[in-house]
Amino acid sequence: ALYAIFFLLIPPLQQFPSADDWYYCRAVKDSLDTHQIKMPEFSSSSFIFQFFWGAAFCLFSGGFSFGMLKLSTFILSILGIISFYLILKRLKIKEILCIFGTFSLMLNPLYFFLSYTFLTNIPCLSFTLISILLYLKGLDEDNNKILFLGSVSSSISFLIKQYGILVPLAFTIYIFVVSKKARGLITRGDLL
Repeated sequence: ALYAIFFLLIPPLQQFPSADDWYYCRAVKDSLDTHQIKMPEFSSSSFIFQFFWGAAFCLFSGGFSFGMLKLSTFILSILGIISFYLILKRLKIKEILCIFGTFSLMLNPLYFFLSYTFLTNIPCLSFTLISILLYLKGLDEDNNKILFLGSVSSSISFLIKQYGILVPLAFTIYIFVVSKKARGLITRGDLL
């Protein structure tokens, strides 16, 4: 409901760049104009998935649009918030704290501002949160298909920013430690 209010009060469909996202927007525009994939030359991000995600929104709207690129990030921002709430619920945190934590992330000035740009931060964080949620769900339910989807989501995060690789790395270390502990090879004292 808050996102609907945000959308009405501050619509993301404004036709101008925000912050430094012009650099990424230009890559999409150049590619749409020339019908060739042109990634930004001096980007510290992978940007691959976000490039295609934003280009798909522009193609859907009939051509390049700053507003559609911002809308693509805004939608991922919503998915990130929902995932964060569900992570807190899965960790069995009290409902009031889940709501407070979710609002704290949603209304964080950085998260809020970056939700209205085409920068890589929100898309990467959203797919990271989705992958964490899927890993937790897959572990709880002992479901390899959900664990696989968590890996797919973290791969998408990696295709936006390189540090998206940290989630599957942490998951692998967790599985290794839990399996050794289950076999009695390490004890709690060894972990400390």
